[in-house]
Amino acid sequence: MKILADHRGKVDSIYPEVGRRIREARKAKSHQLTQQDLGDQIELSRESVANIESGRQQVLLHHVLRIATVLGIPLADLIPHNPIKKLSLDDALESVSDDERSFVARALKDN
Repeated sequence: MKILADHRGKVDSIYPEVGRRIREARKAKSHQLTQQDLGDQIELSRESVANIESGRQQVLLHHVLRIATVLGIPLADLIPHNPIKKLSLDDALESVSDDERSFVARALKDN
């Protein structure tokens, strides 16, 4: 059985993937923009573009939209399709007490 992980604090894992997609699109033969070129067009510094591409800086949605527009690609191409990691039930219950784990097992068995 798979369940969705509690995504509080795990959303950060989406940023390296978004950054990788931005970098690949920027470097594509049809664009070949520098980080400075892209930054100038979306009103961010070259350093911010570099940090976004490396996943060190969170990128705001309106900046992702501007980036997609400048690169002439659909916004969806920059967003991972499944940003929330799926965990097995055992993995999700790893940090809970034995009593809580037993309670969940009984509840699932009764359903």
